[in-house]
Amino acid sequence: PKAVRGSALLFGAGAGLLILLGMVFFLPVEWSEAKNRFRMWQSGARPVLWEKHRGFTQDRCGGRPPAECECAWLIHGMGDSVSTWRRFFLDSKSFGETPMRIFAVDLPGHGGSLKREDVSEYRASVMAKELVEKIEAEPRCAKNLLVGNSFGGWVASLMALQAPKTFSHLVLIGPSGMRESLKEKDHFEDATIETLKDFQKRAYFKPRELSEKMWVEALKRFKTSAVGAIRKAQVETDRLDAKLPGLKVPTTLIYGDADRIVSKAEIDAFLKAQPAIHYRTLENCGHLPQKECPEKLFSLLAELARE
Repeated sequence: PKAVRGSALLFGAGAGLLILLGMVFFLPVEWSEAKNRFRMWQSGARPVLWEKHRGFTQDRCGGRPPAECECAWLIHGMGDSVSTWRRFFLDSKSFGETPMRIFAVDLPGHGGSLKREDVSEYRASVMAKELVEKIEAEPRCAKNLLVGNSFGGWVASLMALQAPKTFSHLVLIGPSGMRESLKEKDHFEDATIETLKDFQKRAYFKPRELSEKMWVEALKRFKTSAVGAIRKAQVETDRLDAKLPGLKVPTTLIYGDADRIVSKAEIDAFLKAQPAIHYRTLENCGHLPQKECPEKLFSLLAELARE
């Protein structure tokens, strides 16, 4: 019996290893996402399991009550996921010395959150309404810092417009949502490996080298994602041009000077529509500073968290 149990354990371990190696070889993109989420969990992040959303939260409050420990809500961009914020979870000083409770939630149709049968639920304003309702129902959060990147900046802007008393500060990182963005090249329509490569070049100051196998898998993943439906679900009435003058939440806009996904013209449109926005640039950073140059981003957010 002992020999049988030993053989069974060895067989199970061997099968598990083969599955693991298969994931690494055949599904490099999915494996990278799984690895990032596991590292976040190792860092002390714990799952957020809402009815339609999934994500992670990490408590750095040290036992302080909600009134003394702000919540930071991190909203990713289109086609991305909560793992874009992994450095925030892995680096205990991502908000400096300020006690924080961090939340990162997958938008509908992204990461672990559910895809929607009703595509109107992919509208930026509908996503914003859903998230505001969940945040306002969170008993651990009496004060909220809202951070949005790219399309997540559009959603976050609408959240702040819908519920100005809920958020203490809005941080927009390379945000989209203005009509000016319609003039820019659409990398998500009729995507190919070449358009994905071009997107990466435009998104980063120093793009990573990826194998052809990873590009093939990235395209497959993109083709089966909800990004196409999300793009088509956006409507003109949700664009921010006419809405930003009504923005009451103190706002900081951060722009990587190497960003060629969101143009400087679109950033200028944000600042013209709402002159009260504080503008900061990050040198030698692209569209995703939370991935490419997190330390520079952390220093700015630490300043805001101390205010």
